[in-house]
Amino acid sequence: MQKRWSWVRCANIALAIVAAILLVYRGGWIYREVLFRIAGRATVDGLTIYLDPRDEVITPAILVYGEWEIGESAEMRRLIRPGDTVVDVGANVGWYTLLASSRVGDSGRVIAFEPAQGSLSLLRKSITANYRSNVSVEPKALSDRRGSITLHIHETNRGGHSILEDAGRTASVEVETVTLDEYLGGRESEIGLVKIDVEGAEGLVLAGMRETLRKRLPRTVIVEFNPSAVRRTGLDPEDVLRRVLEPGYRVRTLEVWSGRSTTMDETGAIDLLKRMEADATWTDLVFERNDDGR
Repeated sequence: MQKRWSWVRCANIALAIVAAILLVYRGGWIYREVLFRIAGRATVDGLTIYLDPRDEVITPAILVYGEWEIGESAEMRRLIRPGDTVVDVGANVGWYTLLASSRVGDSGRVIAFEPAQGSLSLLRKSITANYRSNVSVEPKALSDRRGSITLHIHETNRGGHSILEDAGRTASVEVETVTLDEYLGGRESEIGLVKIDVEGAEGLVLAGMRETLRKRLPRTVIVEFNPSAVRRTGLDPEDVLRRVLEPGYRVRTLEVWSGRSTTMDETGAIDLLKRMEADATWTDLVFERNDDGR
């Protein structure tokens, strides 16, 4: 009996220590780490986000820094306005979906596209946990046509799922595809922001929103752009760039962690794409509607 009492007492003391640590470090990385290990979620900036324990990229970054892609997150907070419609293409577990949902408010709308079942499940749990009624989740991949495509699942980088086969993508699944033009069907008069991060399929997504761009519906489009990966999908990166600029958009780069940005003309942007393709690197491109002269 004495031994059992001692065990219970030790357990209570241990729980008290953990509770004290959580109270002291509430909002810090220790708090996030402990909460994640216990409940599979983290609390960041007043929001609850469920994270993938198998992920070695997004999950540890959010736990340590309390943020994902600090520069891009700050840029999106700056660009999104109350009442906006935001389209999150490649929503993953929902970091940018939740960020946008907070910014657009009750009068706005967020449409989150995520076809990978693991990420989709966590995304939905996060939306429910935060009572986000302004978010619509679509379990589809955006592309240049309706149908289906093979999505290769990355084992450890759970934000690295792609239609392109590469090391680490050890499993695959067929997912439904739709174009943004078809999905919107002319229902939107304006879109505040479209964020596209689909690990190489960005050119296909942009091709599938050609009419949306021609009408200049999005005020801003943020695209993770990897010219080498875009070419592997059968598209010319320079052609993709020109098709976005042609309706009346200007372009700048955005470093996702530092937030540094460089505005350039079409010639400068094409030169950048050539250098990135030669070096097999990538950057975020921000396309902003030019409302001054068009």
